[in-house]
Amino acid sequence: MVIHLNDARCIGCQFCVEVCPRGCFEYQTERKKAKVILPLLCLYCHACELNCEGNAIKIEKSLFQNFFAQLI
Repeated sequence: MVIHLNDARCIGCQFCVEVCPRGCFEYQTERKKAKVILPLLCLYCHACELNCEGNAIKIEKSLFQNFFAQLI
């Protein structure tokens, strides 16, 4: 799975930082936006995606996962 954070859509609400149980996000005060800092710790619980006010976060299967899903 891959966390996609659309920087242009991020409104700086910080909900992703607050709801992520693994601390995958950080709020960058100078940019006033969130950033994915630890994607490998993600549990793919979708809490960030569901709580993002700017609809800037999408969690999707990686190309690798999509490829192998088609083989099965």
